[in-house]
Amino acid sequence: MSSVMEAIKWRRSIRRYRPDPVSREDLLTILEAARLSPSGSNSQPWRFVVVTDPAEKRKLREFTLGMRWLEEAPVVILCCADLSAYDPADRRTRTEELISIGAFDDFEGSAFLEAYEANRNVRPERTAAIRSGMMNTAIAIQS
Repeated sequence: MSSVMEAIKWRRSIRRYRPDPVSREDLLTILEAARLSPSGSNSQPWRFVVVTDPAEKRKLREFTLGMRWLEEAPVVILCCADLSAYDPADRRTRTEELISIGAFDDFEGSAFLEAYEANRNVRPERTAAIRSGMMNTAIAIQS
């Protein structure tokens, strides 16, 4: 645990990079750490785009109001929130898959299933989806 606390204590933003390429293995490890991040209802709304092409990094610099360090980094991992993860039909499908394999069989009574049935047609507000998407994606970025 002390190594985790040390890492948190000494974290910082980096704006100068060596030109050394980042290995595919290291990139996969980084992406796997982010993929394992927790998210509300296991929505996993994050999508990652690995950018190494200088022309694409130059375009990113334009979209980020001139953050030149984006062009200097050998790799940029773009992390986006995919709000389709909060689509009621997709959530319903995932929940029904869990129900069909018995994931909720151990719940006392059928309170979960009754609540699910009562709320299955309620569409969440878009602002709530945006807020959840941003929060869950931020958690993945910190991993």
